[in-house]
Amino acid sequence: MSLLLLERPPAPPSPAPVTYTPRIEHVRGNVAGKLRQPLGTILHGTRSGKAWSTDQEYASTVSYVRNGAGGLGWHVCVGNDVVCIHMEPEEWGHNARACSDDYLACEFAQARLGDPITDAQVRAFVWWWLRCTRAFPHLPEYFPTHSDLDASGATGKFDGKSDPFLASDRSGADELRARIRAEIERQRR
Repeated sequence: MSLLLLERPPAPPSPAPVTYTPRIEHVRGNVAGKLRQPLGTILHGTRSGKAWSTDQEYASTVSYVRNGAGGLGWHVCVGNDVVCIHMEPEEWGHNARACSDDYLACEFAQARLGDPITDAQVRAFVWWWLRCTRAFPHLPEYFPTHSDLDASGATGKFDGKSDPFLASDRSGADELRARIRAEIERQRR
């Protein structure tokens, strides 16, 4: 009796990993100087106070930058699967008082306090943040808000200015940071 060994057909090739890229826009912002090694990335909410969608708030904020932004400057504004780059990672602008020249800075399009930061915004933010690690390979996964920096005494004033959540709502900020870290791991795969 002979044994017949059946060969399995070769497995089909694995599909190439899908790489995510948001829509990218460029509107030059107010640059104050050169940034050394950042200590982290500040999370801001744009907070115009209008009853606008994320897309409307994003467009309004980009227009604000185009018109001078009152002398303020930050690296990016992030909408739903869109990033508007305002300055290079190696630059800084005034956005968080004395901490401005120590951190990267992101404005999430968020018209009003309590409006959600969407998964599409987190995805686009992480795409940009991972590109910043090319300029700063040791960029810490530290994502403070204004109130985090205020509480540390780093800004000299406590107001939680333009935080995506109330300064007293640590759970909201912690949940956003957890979503960001999970998306970093997902996009690194």
